[in-house]
Amino acid sequence: MRRCSPPHAAPRPRRKQRGQALIIFAFLITFLILLLGLVIDSVRLYILTAQAERAAEAGAFAGALYMPDYYNTVSPDGQDAVLRVCAAVQQNGVTACPVSVGQLGAAPAQVSGNPYLLRVTVTLQANVFFLSFVLPGVNTANVSRSAQAQYLPPIALGARHAYFGDQSNDDATGSPVKVPLQNFWANINGPLEIKENGDAYSTTWEEGWTDPQAHPDGGSFTNIRLPLLNKTNNPQHVAAILNPNQQPNGFTGAGGRLGYNYQIIVPPGSGNVTIQIYNAAFDPGQSSSGTATNDRLLSGPSAPGNGGSNHIPSEYMQVTYSIYSAPLQFERAPDTLLASFSPPSLDFYTGNGCSGGQALDTVAVKCVTPGDTVRKWHPFYTITNPGSYRLVVESSVGYGSHNYGLKLTDSSGNIAGNNVRIWGWNNMNVYFGVSGISSTFDLGQIPAAYAGKTLHFSLFDPGDSSGEVDMEILDPTGTPVKLPAWMRTVGGSGGTKLQASNSSGDELYNGQWLDVPVPIPTTYNPAPGSDWWTVRYTLGPGSTPTDVVTISIALSGSPIHLVQLVP
Repeated sequence: MRRCSPPHAAPRPRRKQRGQALIIFAFLITFLILLLGLVIDSVRLYILTAQAERAAEAGAFAGALYMPDYYNTVSPDGQDAVLRVCAAVQQNGVTACPVSVGQLGAAPAQVSGNPYLLRVTVTLQANVFFLSFVLPGVNTANVSRSAQAQYLPPIALGARHAYFGDQSNDDATGSPVKVPLQNFWANINGPLEIKENGDAYSTTWEEGWTDPQAHPDGGSFTNIRLPLLNKTNNPQHVAAILNPNQQPNGFTGAGGRLGYNYQIIVPPGSGNVTIQIYNAAFDPGQSSSGTATNDRLLSGPSAPGNGGSNHIPSEYMQVTYSIYSAPLQFERAPDTLLASFSPPSLDFYTGNGCSGGQALDTVAVKCVTPGDTVRKWHPFYTITNPGSYRLVVESSVGYGSHNYGLKLTDSSGNIAGNNVRIWGWNNMNVYFGVSGISSTFDLGQIPAAYAGKTLHFSLFDPGDSSGEVDMEILDPTGTPVKLPAWMRTVGGSGGTKLQASNSSGDELYNGQWLDVPVPIPTTYNPAPGSDWWTVRYTLGPGSTPTDVVTISIALSGSPIHLVQLVP
């Protein structure tokens, strides 16, 4: 007789499988929780890394302005690079500053080989709970990020040494200055001249129409000076457009106007340095054309040589020279006025009633004997302490164009040495006079730190001439720069030679800014002193240039920038 198995014997294996599933599920839950915990720890570390990077970049940006002179030496505004770094990183949640590299917090440091470079390393720490299950004994984790920033100071314009402008007509007491000479002068125009006469910044007005709809095709017009002097003119042909070009804020002189600025550097151990001005007073001669050392009234209604007979004092521009201490490149608030000088403008026209070598003082309206302020060197101010200084030349009231020269001399009256320097700051307005077929003049000093950047060479109103004038911008090796396609270039020059004035004497870029973007190669590495860029003028037959040009060289983008770390 066969027995049947009891009906409850079959489910026993299922109980065993059910228990195994519970064990597997428990392990799976544990693994998922651990994995989630590791993700949470990783996200926390990622967020902490981002915070460290932001803090390092903010600190480097903030502190780079004070490099290299005020790394940990308090500047006149009460700040230095380290203080600025710490203030910036604290705003990003990093409270420990400064610390040594590797410690928790922010560690600012100078970079060997580049005095303008500042590196900031931020190290932060987070508690980790789940990571300790994978790495026993690890309860915290550190993250560290570094950033370095550089502040590129303004480019030195127009002067390699301790002088700016031509000293070839030095008729002051003593020997002429023994330096390479050029027919090159600093220049400034009166505020009531129009800017189309070459000065893009000092003048108040530029040519244009008051009623462009009535004259859509241009046509003839006169500038604003005539109606200002109550002269009769066709009112719709009168320019009344304010000059939009302005100097940067803060670069003001003692007279209250924004002028042309020059930076003066006197290193330690240089002794006393005297600032001298050649042809300090505005002194127009008997004709409106003048020469490189003869100021001009240009086309004013009463300008000698232009049919004018009334010498109105308000027509004569007044020039003021001011010297400031300027300890910071990037901030004008600490600047302190040391001295100012406003020589009276003089009228040398033979019909002014003065005789015996005298000139009419247009302010006092009396005949005076000119001193050393006219076509001689005038000692203006003696600097007794090393440092950085700002010389401002500004013009107020009237018309005219004023040529002048600047030089820094030692106690013996010689050009100062020991790396004493003066150069144009932000921009410069200059007179170029070409000798022979061609002449080359300094534009700006571009050090190796600008490698890989793009600079903009901007020239206003280039090429004034009675004949053909061509211009080239040359790098320190003498290689011409490729010009933008929209500029008119000389055939066969490969697009490097600007035709500024043609053979008929047409001034092709009168009253225009020419902006030449120049990418500086990443391999650019000239030695200091061999990093000067120049402009070369070339003349056609019978050409006579008298070119007053405003020039600036500026970095494309901010002068404060992050620099990639080298592994």
